[in-house]
Amino acid sequence: MRLLGGRFVLERELGIGGMATVYLGRDEVLDRPVAVKILRGGFDDPETAGRFRREGRTAARLSHPNVVQVYDAGEGELEGRRVSYIVMEYVPGGDLGRMIRERGPLPGPELARIGAEVAAGLAHAHGRGVIHRDVKPPNVLLDEQGTPKLADFGIARVLDATVQATRTGVYLGTAGYSSPEQLRGERITPKSDVYSLGATLYCAAVGSPPFTGLPLEVASQHMTKEPEPPTRRGARIGRGVEEAIMACLSKDPAARPEAGELREALLAARAEGPAPAAPRPRSRPAKAEERTAVLPSRPPRGRGRRLLAALAAALLLAAGAAGGWGLLRGGLPGSWGEEGGQQRGEDRSGGRPAPPARAAAEAVFDMYVAAATNDFAASWSYLSESYRERVGSLREWESRYEDVSYVRFVEGPTVVRASGNEARVAFTVQETRPEGVRTVSGVWVCVNENGEWKLDRLLEGGSG
Repeated sequence: MRLLGGRFVLERELGIGGMATVYLGRDEVLDRPVAVKILRGGFDDPETAGRFRREGRTAARLSHPNVVQVYDAGEGELEGRRVSYIVMEYVPGGDLGRMIRERGPLPGPELARIGAEVAAGLAHAHGRGVIHRDVKPPNVLLDEQGTPKLADFGIARVLDATVQATRTGVYLGTAGYSSPEQLRGERITPKSDVYSLGATLYCAAVGSPPFTGLPLEVASQHMTKEPEPPTRRGARIGRGVEEAIMACLSKDPAARPEAGELREALLAARAEGPAPAAPRPRSRPAKAEERTAVLPSRPPRGRGRRLLAALAAALLLAAGAAGGWGLLRGGLPGSWGEEGGQQRGEDRSGGRPAPPARAAAEAVFDMYVAAATNDFAASWSYLSESYRERVGSLREWESRYEDVSYVRFVEGPTVVRASGNEARVAFTVQETRPEGVRTVSGVWVCVNENGEWKLDRLLEGGSG
């Protein structure tokens, strides 16, 4: 029996995040199930552990039926080592993202109820100086009665004089549901959460987010394009619900409702019947000519590349997290400098010539861009067969990209060596995660697999 803090028995693992592992536990004193988040090794230095516990105390300031309750935060012994932990309410009913995947678009009355209750939870948090910053379907948990509870205030910041939560240039959140001001690295306010909730409700009404496409294309559209009204994409919701969602998605924060106002609007609209059935939305993405502000996912040369890099800096690795750091520093077997992977001289080209060397830098760039908006399958596709074997599975790859909120390319990606079926790409990035900003430099070794560059191993600090 694994006992933590003298009272919490850990029963089984529920999930692994970038910085922490979450367990189903039982409070032996109060005899109730709990969720226990334990900071993982590698993030347990005193400063990070202190911030982790402060995160718990920040969330503990919130007590509302539509917010996952934090019960305790502290340090304790577990299997011979000192760990930091947060104990939370256990919510067993899945999340809104799963509900949408399993059931499809939600009817208007149910959508209005869920939206109103989540808005109530946000209003409670905003009234206590806490901005969530990452409202999205997976962070809306559902209990066994279908009551939504907003979870994961892990990247929230307290709005007081001691924590500069809204400083310019810091982006926290998931790009697919983030407000224009978040994506531009501008000042974040409670209205940013309202935008994200609007995007979440749009997804619940339609079955997909307001904007889809390539990662940079999605970010650009959030900043420049008005979303199509949900009913034009087949949503069966009344006018009041649609108007509330579209108001949340206003580009100007001042035009968006407060969370409390949104709650009232959705409650008033709940009595409406659904709109007449509309044609189902297309299952395939719109053609290129039907989109606006289309941006390439590969870095062009010169000024165009600099502009694209500036946009990429506003969203890169929004999903990732210790993924970024855990992957680069010890996330895989062995140390940074290990050769591993494809052995020198081994030919996996399939008889096909290597692409131009610059395409290796494009592969590195595109891998990070794909990870930026949780397109893990696409990101996974840029890895070599050997590297995938060392990672283990797509699920393991995903688990390494959950907490990194912002990555900026300071240098590169630049090809520093290319010979035959191998190319080396140097880069330096600054990664923002809950515990702070770290600068990471390295060299990706890319190999030719069937005529395409694949990321095969990572070398430290540009060494090779």
